[in-house]
Amino acid sequence: MSEPSPEPSIDNPLRREIQTARGLQSVYDFGGPADAPILHFAHANGFNGLTYRHILAPLVGPFRVRAWDARGHGFCPLPADPKRLHGWTPYRDDLVALIKSFGEPVFLGGHSLGGASSIMAGGVVPELVRGLVLAEPVLPPTALAIGVGIARGLGLGGLNPMARAALRRRREFPDHQTMVEAYIGRGAFKTWPRRLIEDYVSGGAKPVDGGLTLACSPEWEAATFSSLPENLSRAFGRLECPVILLTGAHGSTAPAAMVLQVKLFCRQVDAHRIDGTSHFLPMERPDLIERAAHALLAGQAFMPA
Repeated sequence: MSEPSPEPSIDNPLRREIQTARGLQSVYDFGGPADAPILHFAHANGFNGLTYRHILAPLVGPFRVRAWDARGHGFCPLPADPKRLHGWTPYRDDLVALIKSFGEPVFLGGHSLGGASSIMAGGVVPELVRGLVLAEPVLPPTALAIGVGIARGLGLGGLNPMARAALRRRREFPDHQTMVEAYIGRGAFKTWPRRLIEDYVSGGAKPVDGGLTLACSPEWEAATFSSLPENLSRAFGRLECPVILLTGAHGSTAPAAMVLQVKLFCRQVDAHRIDGTSHFLPMERPDLIERAAHALLAGQAFMPA
């Protein structure tokens, strides 16, 4: 007689491969009661679902917490050819397919790329989204989005500084510990607690030739940085649920002018710029992610400290 499968938990997350209309997708199950609503969290470009494990830990109980590995990231089995990525619509469509596979309306959360993907998905299936927690979603100025689209149409698309930086990333490491130490206190990871970096490495490195290599290839990360989300204003306009939008005070990908613009399209957007935070707001103030999700669940106003 086979042993029963262990129950998923924050300390023992289970990575499941779920069949969707877009193919197999990789989703971390962090546990939660069977009668609790689902909260799905979508990660930033270059990261993975496991990265946010300790950020989402306090929400297991009130929610069944899930976090995917987006296409080209982590252990997602979907194909990811950088030469074929010309926008973020594939992320949107993958997330829509995943939401439908859950078989019930869900709460969505997301950071950066994951926030923009969640907005776009919510605009496609608003009836399946109960609320949105957005941390530093990518909200490009309208002129920039139009300019990038025209440039790509004319075959003039080029690499921006973030894409160029992604291509310079070190790909291979001898072991987990060396990889963690290489990131602590540096670059994008400068403000991260060590345990989040450890989770990022656990979910974002694959074995190769006796060592580890980045699960998200620098080419795929660069291709994502070189493209943009599409029709965000239209997606916001189709949302039917409450939205809590948290932005950093420094280096934000959601400029104040764009936040004002999206509020014109979606009156239920409750936006807050958080002092002392950057684009990595979830890592710097995980308490705000917890409180925002609780506010949505309770139907209460969100009040940042």
